[in-house]
Amino acid sequence: MGVAALLACGRQRQEAGGVPGRAVFDTLYLLPATDADTATMDYLQRHLADSFRVPVRLLPMQPLPAFAWYAPRRRYWADSLLKWMKPMAHMNACRWLLVTSSDISTTRKDHFNWGIMGLAYQPGRVAAISDYRLQEHRRPPDAVRAALLKIALHELGHTVGNAHCTQPHCLMQDADGRDKTGQLSGFCNTCRKRLFRP
Repeated sequence: MGVAALLACGRQRQEAGGVPGRAVFDTLYLLPATDADTATMDYLQRHLADSFRVPVRLLPMQPLPAFAWYAPRRRYWADSLLKWMKPMAHMNACRWLLVTSSDISTTRKDHFNWGIMGLAYQPGRVAAISDYRLQEHRRPPDAVRAALLKIALHELGHTVGNAHCTQPHCLMQDADGRDKTGQLSGFCNTCRKRLFRP
């Protein structure tokens, strides 16, 4: 499903249940790593602003910190990237989203250094996403960006306290090691209530 369809689906649900206001945070800052694609950043800025109805500020590119690099698997620890970002995100009413094309990972349950597409503090003010794994199947750039937008929405949903959701098609579903972006179409009513002001 394309981005236009995703946003239209969200609007249809909102009209059915009362139009929500802006996101519960006031501003979203996009922090591109030096390997981030400029067109992708412009795309995310536009569509996240449309989704959350808050200002989305695009920051200058930053190199990823060397201490987060895990050489044996040529990945960055996503947990370390969040810790690196945390001092930047000192305003409670704002959210910060790091975007990279490098592979990122975390340790989850019995999976050490498990490759992931995103991670966020739940709740918190920082999140990180990567399109590295979305490039594996040689998708067209538009399809990669549409999938990355859904991952961004998911991780930012975590920052307001949303846990993983079991509702079909909800953006807060657990990826569980797979790319489910093609099955997801919007936030369910419960997850959306945490994310948007009444």
